[in-house]
Amino acid sequence: MLDAFRAGDGTPIYFEVHGSGPPLYVCHGGPSATFSYMKEALEPLARSFTLVYHDYRGSGRSGRAPSPTYRFQQLADDLDALRAHLGHRRIGLLAHSLGGFVALHYALRYGQHLQALVLVATTPTGSTGRLLVPTLRALGPRRLVRLVAAAAAYGLTWAWRRESPARRRAWHRLLALLQEGRPDRMERVRAAERAAAVASDNAPNLEAEAYRTDLTSRLHEIRCPTLVACGDRDAVFYAALALYRRHWSAATYRIFHGVGHHPAIEEPEAFFPAVEGFLREQWRGMQVSG
Repeated sequence: MLDAFRAGDGTPIYFEVHGSGPPLYVCHGGPSATFSYMKEALEPLARSFTLVYHDYRGSGRSGRAPSPTYRFQQLADDLDALRAHLGHRRIGLLAHSLGGFVALHYALRYGQHLQALVLVATTPTGSTGRLLVPTLRALGPRRLVRLVAAAAAYGLTWAWRRESPARRRAWHRLLALLQEGRPDRMERVRAAERAAAVASDNAPNLEAEAYRTDLTSRLHEIRCPTLVACGDRDAVFYAALALYRRHWSAATYRIFHGVGHHPAIEEPEAFFPAVEGFLREQWRGMQVSG
């Protein structure tokens, strides 16, 4: 099903529904992306769950909105409005990358509607101070040398130029060095990212908010069963696992070895049994509404 509804302030939110079974809502990464890469990557889950995708306000096929509403809290509110629109009493929620901030805000604000939470390659904070040193350690010497060389090249070629699509692409190529995983699946990852890339009205606001967001001290407030999954070559998000574990002992953790930022694409043989098994366990014996 392809459709759109209007959020509380009238902003059109585009969504799609695929599959059958208990409802599993998906929060995609970005912000300069749509949910398309998630829809293709998560297709195997549609055999067991009703997958609900949506583009955030200000991106993809959803409508533009006032700049002050481009905040993770508002995106969580939009997500709950979508849940109410579709009539689901309780839902599962799977988030990737930047979508983790949306999902964590949702869990803190609307935990009564959450049956299960799956966080894939996410972090509870964007604070450079908290993540920089652990990220450098996670890179290891060889990747660190490559990153330093690439950063120097970016500084000479792009950093002094005005903001432009080309400059942003160069910056994202630099960041990709922090996330690279299996070489034999690299082209699949790049193709998925290229297909989902869009110029998003919300990007500057969400990127700025990501760096100042820190929900680490509130993780213990989230009561629903949670699976935190990450590849060990996804430097920033692998480094964030230490923060999750320190502040959230109740969560379940899964590390995919030799994998970067996209476990569902890079290691589907391990990813889907882990995620589907966790979700099935949370829904077992529960009455599904909607």
